[in-house]
Amino acid sequence: MSANVERMYSGEGLVPWWVGLEQGNAVVLDGLLTAVDALVPAGLDWEPELKKLYTEHGEVEGWRALVRDDTGSHLGVVTDEYSILHNRSMAETCDLMVDGEARCTTAGVLRSGAVVWFAMKLGEFQVVGDKSPIDLYAVVTTGHDGRHRCKVLITPIRVVCQNTLRAAKLASKWEVSILHHGDTHGRLDTAVQAARQALLFGEKFKALGDLMVTARYGEEFGPILAKVLTATGKEKDWLKEQQVKDERPSWCPDPGLPITEQLLQAATYIPDDLVPPRTREERDTIERLLIGAGAVGVEGTELEGTAWGAFQGVAQWTDHGKLADMSDTKLAKGGDRRAENILWGKGPEIKQTALDIILEQTGLTEQADSVMSFA
Repeated sequence: MSANVERMYSGEGLVPWWVGLEQGNAVVLDGLLTAVDALVPAGLDWEPELKKLYTEHGEVEGWRALVRDDTGSHLGVVTDEYSILHNRSMAETCDLMVDGEARCTTAGVLRSGAVVWFAMKLGEFQVVGDKSPIDLYAVVTTGHDGRHRCKVLITPIRVVCQNTLRAAKLASKWEVSILHHGDTHGRLDTAVQAARQALLFGEKFKALGDLMVTARYGEEFGPILAKVLTATGKEKDWLKEQQVKDERPSWCPDPGLPITEQLLQAATYIPDDLVPPRTREERDTIERLLIGAGAVGVEGTELEGTAWGAFQGVAQWTDHGKLADMSDTKLAKGGDRRAENILWGKGPEIKQTALDIILEQTGLTEQADSVMSFA
């Protein structure tokens, strides 16, 4: 059992795969609750509070300890300017997003209250040719440890495989980030507005999927994308060595370009023997997923060999493969790594990189930009 997940509520009879909980730590209901009604079963019926901070020499001026008001457990240390965001205020805001309807699908506590979240179901859509519906969520999350902002993350999830399809840049135009400073509660109004606009994001994301289904994704593209996504320090160093040679190779990319673009241009020239066997194995896995082999809801369907199918393969690798167990937070373990990777980690950035490259490889970049524009 994951020692860092304290408790959670889950509706619709399911515990999300990414939380890593045994059912004993979760209250699982057949229906859905409002976010306010979910506070108790989710273990969120407490609030963070500020306490004076002392050392053996007396009070520490300008700093406060963040603690739980029910157990007194220490969560973090912050300055006097820190503004608390209460769990109940978050829940009330979540309910405003859906006009008070019971649409809270999950809510819970990570790392004893350092991170909390609510997931609100906003609607669903379906890409042409994809038999799986895609549910659209607003995930509202914050940290009570002084390290995390409050964020409203607009997150499409493909039902058949539970892939989270949130790509960082694509979603960021529709999302909200709130600092724990000043009138934090007052700025929650922007979170409600973001969630209500998210249905438009869903329409645009469906149109992007419809476009990607029409484009072939050839086997020749996979090795290049896999190498870019898993590029090692040794490979990057080798590329830098080529760039500073007196007679720079004609294929060598401009060092002033973004590193992803450099790697994309140089991928076929970087020697394969610069990486250890485990990296080559990981790249083989990615290549297979990109063409549909082993990709849930893609293999054996008309999505196999399409740009949309390739994106699903990357999402499966990011959410369910080895990357899912990576986290920027050293305290996170097991299921917590997967949860924090989705909420705070590198997964969405990697999906965005992959999406951009897939669109470029299949010649869809310009059309995709048009589809996803605000105009």
